[in-house]
Amino acid sequence: MYRRTTWHNRQGDELNLSKEDIERREKVAQELAEAAHGCRPDSQSWGLYSYGDGPSAAGGGVGAFLWFSSEAKLLDFIALHLLFGAQGPSGVPVEPRLVSIGEIIDKVRKGELEQEPARLALNSSFKGFSQIEWWGSRSNLFSADSEFPRRVRASFRINERGEPGATGHPITEEEEKDFLQYLETFGI
Repeated sequence: MYRRTTWHNRQGDELNLSKEDIERREKVAQELAEAAHGCRPDSQSWGLYSYGDGPSAAGGGVGAFLWFSSEAKLLDFIALHLLFGAQGPSGVPVEPRLVSIGEIIDKVRKGELEQEPARLALNSSFKGFSQIEWWGSRSNLFSADSEFPRRVRASFRINERGEPGATGHPITEEEEKDFLQYLETFGI
């Protein structure tokens, strides 16, 4: 059952989404996510890996990389659309979550909140809808020493290259094309 409630964002604007507003935003989010998933990242791209946080029958657990031309566009997508890209719990008002997500993204943009604490705070707001496992630049995914990029690179080498015991060392120029292709289906 849908509950209509009034909420206000930090600018004092009223957030009062009707069922039709939510359905429209879900459609836009799906279209944007499909386009972002189909985008092959270049050296300037920023992306995220997220998965549905609902029951498996509603697509929970299925993840994908989404790519954007800049960090600003990635943050816009997270703030405005990611909540509507996965089916969440029925009857849960989305407005307070939108306010919380917007506040977190504002802090990231202003440099008041580092990426990892922001990701954890966002995941709390997205609970039951979606979870962000990683976000960053393409170069971060290709060479960073953090856990998720290393795991993806090792998975690529084990599953696509048949290298048992492969490590998550940075992607080489020779591996780049195959790695980008691997990312298209990672998590699906």
